[in-house]
Amino acid sequence: MKKLLVLVKREFWEHQSLFVRVPAALSIIVCLISVCTLVYSLLHFHDDSAHRMASSFVSGHDVNIAPALYVIASPFVLILWLVVFNYSLSCLFDERKDRSILFWQSLPVNQTLTMLSKVVTALVFAGVCAWFCIIITELFLMVVYSILFALLTDISWWQMWNPWVLFKTWFVMLFDILEQGLWLFPLFSWFMLCSVQANRAPFIRAVLVPLVLMIVEAFFGSANVVWHFITYRISMASSLWEKTIAHASDKLVSQAYLSKIIVPHQVAQPIKMLLIGAVVGLLFLCLAGFFRGYNSPENISSSR
Repeated sequence: MKKLLVLVKREFWEHQSLFVRVPAALSIIVCLISVCTLVYSLLHFHDDSAHRMASSFVSGHDVNIAPALYVIASPFVLILWLVVFNYSLSCLFDERKDRSILFWQSLPVNQTLTMLSKVVTALVFAGVCAWFCIIITELFLMVVYSILFALLTDISWWQMWNPWVLFKTWFVMLFDILEQGLWLFPLFSWFMLCSVQANRAPFIRAVLVPLVLMIVEAFFGSANVVWHFITYRISMASSLWEKTIAHASDKLVSQAYLSKIIVPHQVAQPIKMLLIGAVVGLLFLCLAGFFRGYNSPENISSSR
């Protein structure tokens, strides 16, 4: 376990720009856009715009801030998976390109632990980093809106700071992010396999091979196995987020929303497809570990 943590820490230091700087920059952009939009609304609309804005979050004694929290988090989740895809394409390719693989393979760490550290970094650590940035961004915006409501309305802005609502929403949000990673796991593993095999431009191989397979399937039959396998996982990951927003928007404390914490229906129904994806992802990951152990760094061009 200690070796795994050290390897994950190594991945973090080597890819700080992806896991920290990208979501931090996005957080700044979201805050600036939100504050500018708020100021513009107050200056160019009616005097009761602040009251109507507050009423959209607070109605009576019920707080409906969860949908707004998910809307704020949505761009972070989208950028997160683009970052993870980029990491999956580069993590094994770059260490051969700069020949640092010679140093890492000289250490007393087996291939299994190394590949496991990369999976944990992509599917867990990156998601947690994005989740922290989401929380920081939302706390900042909540402070801004709370000050606004306190100055311009008579609505009790303390209702926005219900700890049960906030912690529950953030917990379900983290659960959604980790669950999305499970659905996208075989795609990440495929990118890692292409990363360890390609001599240059692993993205071309990662896209070209499935494209050729889909063309062959379309020419010889109508099964479209590759197409359905890829699109099903992407659609499940995206619909997972959309259904959670729908539950939160419908009724924050509804049984359907609370049951998501205990038995997520998005996993319970298509569990067979999730397991198939896990098996395929593990196969790709084992192949990537095998090629990483036997590929020579001299196969990679030293040019940058």
